[in-house]
Amino acid sequence: LLSFINLNIKKKYFYKKFWIPVVINNDTAYRGNYIGLGKYNYVYKKNEQYLKKYRFIIDNLEDKVSKQIFNISNFGEPKYIWKHYFESLFSYPHYTEFLPKNEKSIILNLGVANGFEIPYFLKENVSKLINVDPTGDKLLHPYVKIFCELNNEKIIFNKKYLYDDKRVYLKSEEGKTSVNEIIEEYKLESLDYIKSDIEGFEVYLLEELEVIVDRFRPTLALSIYHRHPIEEQIIEIPYFLISKLKNYKFYIRHYTYNKWDTIIYCCPN
Repeated sequence: LLSFINLNIKKKYFYKKFWIPVVINNDTAYRGNYIGLGKYNYVYKKNEQYLKKYRFIIDNLEDKVSKQIFNISNFGEPKYIWKHYFESLFSYPHYTEFLPKNEKSIILNLGVANGFEIPYFLKENVSKLINVDPTGDKLLHPYVKIFCELNNEKIIFNKKYLYDDKRVYLKSEEGKTSVNEIIEEYKLESLDYIKSDIEGFEVYLLEELEVIVDRFRPTLALSIYHRHPIEEQIIEIPYFLISKLKNYKFYIRHYTYNKWDTIIYCCPN
C-alpha cells in the first residue's frame, strides 16, 4: 500500500538480525510493487522539463531505429525492451557499430572490467588502444587476454581512476586522472574513438568534451543508463551532447533486456 504513494520500507540494522522498519521515499515504488533500481525506466516519473528534453533529443536523432530505441528505453514496458533485445541479438555487439575506419586509429577505452569489447576494437586497424580502469587487466576474461597477448604492442592498461573512485570495482594506488590528462600523458596527436562506461561519471567527462572534440573530432560511444551522480543521465547526457557538439550525427542503441547498456553514439560528419 505504501508503494502507491512512492514510499517503501527499508530495514535499518542495529546488530546482526536486529532491525527496525524505516519508511523512505522511493521513486521505484510503483503501482503497488517495488521495482528495483536497475530494472526499467518506464516506472520513473517524468516531469515537463524531462519531456521537453526528450522531445528535443528525439527530433535530433539521426535514424528511425534510434528514435524507436530511445522511446522504449524511456517509456517502454519490459515486453517491448525484451522484443527489441531478441530481435537485435545478431546485430552489432556492444560499442562496435560505429568504430572508426581510419588508418591506424587511436581508441580510448574508458572502463574495462572483463573487456569483451577489446577483441572487436583490435580487429580494426588500431595503432593504439589505451584502456583506463583501476582494475587494469586483472578482471579480463581469459578469451580477451589471448587477444591482448597477441597485440601487446598496441595495448596500454592505465590503472588510474577517472574523476572519482567511489564506484570502482578494485581500488588502485595509481591515483586520479581525466581524459585531458590521459591525452597529455601519452602525447596523443590524434584520437579517433572514445568509449566510456565509468559507472555514471560520464557527467564529468562532459565537462572536458568540448575542447577534446574541437581538437580531435573523435567518434563517441558513451553510456547514458546510470542514475548516479545525477538522476536522469538517459536524458541529460544526450541533451548536453546534441546541444553542444556541432556537425555531429547522433544515434541511440540499447543492448540488454532491462534498463542497462543504453549507449549514445556521436559521429562526426
